[in-house]
Amino acid sequence: MKAQLGMTRNEAFPTPEQIDRLAELPRERMPLQERDEFDAMREAMPDLERLARSRQRRAMRKFIAIKANNLEDKRKPSEEILAKKAALISRRHRAQ
Repeated sequence: MKAQLGMTRNEAFPTPEQIDRLAELPRERMPLQERDEFDAMREAMPDLERLARSRQRRAMRKFIAIKANNLEDKRKPSEEILAKKAALISRRHRAQ
């Protein structure tokens, strides 16, 4: 590649002119290997299974977090309930 661009061994990076020359060179690409859908799916299955497991784990974590928050909410009275209780207590003290 360096020889095609006209670079010497001492040059670490190509000059702008050499970069332009590189852009003009024809690119040789390896031909893509043809395969049928069955082979493609068989090759992709490990990745698809890993993706499904990660989604299941993420869903379980979210479910557990939601359940944990609901339990905490049930244990702690909401601010509305606390405000109502405070109002009732203050009414009782005024009535006495």
